[in-house]
Amino acid sequence: MPRQLWIPATAIAALAFIRWGLPGATYEAGPDDAFITYRYAWNIAHDHGFVFNPGDPPVQGTSTPAYTLLLAVGTLVTGVNIPSLSVLIGGLASAGCAALLVLLGAQLGYKSAGIAAALIFATSPFTSAYLRGMETPLYILLILGAFSATLRGHQTLALTVAALAVLARLDGLAVFAVALGYFGLSRRLAWAALVPAAGLLGAWFTFATLEFGSPVPASGLAKIAHEATISGSFSLISRPFIYLLMPPVAVSVYMALVAVLAVLALSPVVLIASRKSSGALLAIWCVLYVAGFVGLGLPSFSWYYAPLTVVFNLLVWGFLEGLRRLPGPTRPNPASGWRRDPSGRNHGPGAKAPSWRPPSPPGIGPAAPPRKGSPRARAGAGCPPVPFGAQIRSSLEPL
Repeated sequence: MPRQLWIPATAIAALAFIRWGLPGATYEAGPDDAFITYRYAWNIAHDHGFVFNPGDPPVQGTSTPAYTLLLAVGTLVTGVNIPSLSVLIGGLASAGCAALLVLLGAQLGYKSAGIAAALIFATSPFTSAYLRGMETPLYILLILGAFSATLRGHQTLALTVAALAVLARLDGLAVFAVALGYFGLSRRLAWAALVPAAGLLGAWFTFATLEFGSPVPASGLAKIAHEATISGSFSLISRPFIYLLMPPVAVSVYMALVAVLAVLALSPVVLIASRKSSGALLAIWCVLYVAGFVGLGLPSFSWYYAPLTVVFNLLVWGFLEGLRRLPGPTRPNPASGWRRDPSGRNHGPGAKAPSWRPPSPPGIGPAAPPRKGSPRARAGAGCPPVPFGAQIRSSLEPL
């Protein structure tokens, strides 16, 4: 990260942790999905196995096995109760997300966009909708970390972090696919870099298949069968997505309507957010994420919109910063000593003057040199140079 970004990144990260990580700051245990994870973590920590009720057959009723195991190990090591531990982990992960947003903005070439996206993430009043004891902050941290490592070319780190994102939530497969495709299409993929990621995914999928009968969580299958009339369907014009993307719209119905239209208009922005492959990397992930959730018919839960909102925000602000950089008509300012030559280059005080000069009128000035291979060039080939005026003086000499 550039040194000039350390201060804003640290400040925003500290703000995110103070706002969401301290036990006394907006402490909430979380929605029912969080308590399902707490229950599984408590049973694992107390040697009851991966079950919801002690004595029941094992079933993967939580959609975040990695976070469940983290809470179980964390409560055993620290002795902190699981809900408080989850809030603390969420605060630390949120601070990391804010710092990574600033870093990603710099990697994409849009420093101001990274700071703007991090500020919205850290200060939005709707952020708590997906930070309340959920695995979402850690999941977003893994997504941003995988993207940052991918853009830096660290294959082993990028693919391993992407594999951890898969274990945090199964839709992390989109992150893993994008990172793997990025290295594969650039013909820089070292197969040895896949070993840690393949080991993690292979071990869990094998265990889940043997223990639960399927690597797909039962909670995920239940949400696919969730009635749309209960909580709605995943959509880019839903209220949770709009509020998370543009917090000010919550104060006005008219602003909400404008925001809906803006989201529909800005959706293609993710495809043209950058002319570099770095911006396309994030854009392709956004498209895969939306296509997967819409295609599976998943319900409209705020924590499903959270990862998309964070990345989408960064791309939109990057696009707007790119528009601000577009070259526009400039007028020379004689007082400042700046001038513009016809080639479009600026010349400041002390700069080398442009070599361009106005063309001479026809018949005046030196003739252009003959083009190579032209009849005039062939006719003059081999002729000795004649001093200027010599032919005229010789014609005037008396016979």
